[in-house]
Amino acid sequence: MFSLLRLLNFAIPFRLGEVITLGILKRRGLAPTIAETAPLWMALRVMDVVALAILFAVCACLGIPGEHVGRLTVALAVGAISATGLLLAAGLFVWRVRLEQWAWLSKRLADARSGFKRLSNFKSLIVAWLIALAIWATMSILVTTAQLAFGTPLPFATCALIAVGILAVSVLPIHGPLGIGSVDTALAGMMILAGLSTEPAVAITLCVRMLLVGCVLIDGLIGWVLLHAFPARQLYVGEEPT
Repeated sequence: MFSLLRLLNFAIPFRLGEVITLGILKRRGLAPTIAETAPLWMALRVMDVVALAILFAVCACLGIPGEHVGRLTVALAVGAISATGLLLAAGLFVWRVRLEQWAWLSKRLADARSGFKRLSNFKSLIVAWLIALAIWATMSILVTTAQLAFGTPLPFATCALIAVGILAVSVLPIHGPLGIGSVDTALAGMMILAGLSTEPAVAITLCVRMLLVGCVLIDGLIGWVLLHAFPARQLYVGEEPT
C-alpha cells in the first residue's frame, strides 16, 4: 500500500494521492470510514515532517558551512513543530465539538474522535515514527548515492543534506504531475547554493530525476500487483485471522 501511495502522490499533483489512497483503503475494507482513518493518516504525515527535520539537522551538524543551511534547519524545525501543533489542535477541535443537529456531520465527527483515540497508543506511535525515519533515511541514501554516481564534485555530507532537503520539499503539496517542478528546482538550487555551477547542477538534476522516476514506477507497479495478488481485509474485534 505504501508503494502504491508513493506512485499516486508522484503521478498526481498537489499530493492528491493521499485522498485517493484513503478511498482505496475504504473500498477494499481495510479502513472502517475515511473520517476514522484520517487522524491516523495525518499523524503519519506529521511523523514524516519530524523525521525529515531530524535527518536534516543531523546532516547540518556534520559541519557543512553556509548561513542558508542554518536557516533551512530552523525552517524545517518550525514546520515540524507547526505540523504537530495543527494535529493537536485538530484533535482538540474534533473532541470538543458536538453537532447533533446535523446527523451526517455528527457521525463523521464521531468517527474522527474514534480515529484520534487510536493515537493514544504511545508505543505504536514510536514504532511508526521509527519506521518513517528508516524509510526517509533509506530514500536519502538513495538520492545521495545517485548524486555521487552521476559525478557531482560535492562531498558526501553536502549531498546527504541536499537529499534530505529535496525530500522535505517533496512532502509539500506544491508539485505538478510526476513530481515535476518543486523537487527539481530544489535539487538544482541547493546544488548551486553549495557551490556547483549551473550546467552540471541541471545535468545531475535530470539524471537523478530519471532514476527516481524509474524507482517510483517499479515500486508502485510491484505494490499494485501485490495488492491485487494478495487481497486483504480488515479484521473486526473478536475475529481470528485466517
